Amino acid sequence: MESIPAPLIKSLNELGLSTYEANVYAALVLYDNADAKDLVEFLSISKPSVYEALDHLAEMGLAVKRVSKPARYSAVSPQMAIDLLMGNHQKAADLARVALEKLEKEKVQTEKEEALWTIYGDKSIEYKIRDLFGKAKSHIRCMIGERYLPFIENIQIKDISLLLIVISDEPGLEKKLRVQFPGKNADIHVIPAETFGVPPSCA
Repeated sequence: MESIPAPLIKSLNELGLSTYEANVYAALVLYDNADAKDLVEFLSISKPSVYEALDHLAEMGLAVKRVSKPARYSAVSPQMAIDLLMGNHQKAADLARVALEKLEKEKVQTEKEEALWTIYGDKSIEYKIRDLFGKAKSHIRCMIGERYLPFIENIQIKDISLLLIVISDEPGLEKKLRVQFPGKNADIHVIPAETFGVPPSCA
């Protein structure tokens, strides 16, 4: 009999199930119905962990307990399970959004904002770039590599001073960027990577 695929367990973890719960639910989908002993033998995890996972899955509506001795369990359909888990995520997201927006309005202003940020991960970098471009009030000074260009696509900025330096070998890129950021306040430079040894004077 096949083991439970690791990517499936990871996906169920991200949807809110613990590793034990994810394994037990997946095993119940594999079985038509099963008791705790079946699951312990198949998954090679302890009986207390199996019972705890079964109880929680039943509370969440992901498993159905049958009246029998010993008690047997069956899984609700995968579609129903995913809908339930996604619904829980959406409720949690809505509650978190309301609470976080309230905190944002009560933000405590510090005396000094750090000038240097250390950010990891493309998603975090994209968010920060878009956030800084959108909130700029007087001017923007930005030097980026070609790989980050998608992060500034479709960004709308105020009519403020913009100095944008892009390190890229893409032909026609400067013209494309001037169309995206029109106006006399936009100073745009595209510098080939091979000639970029020292930042230019405009930087």
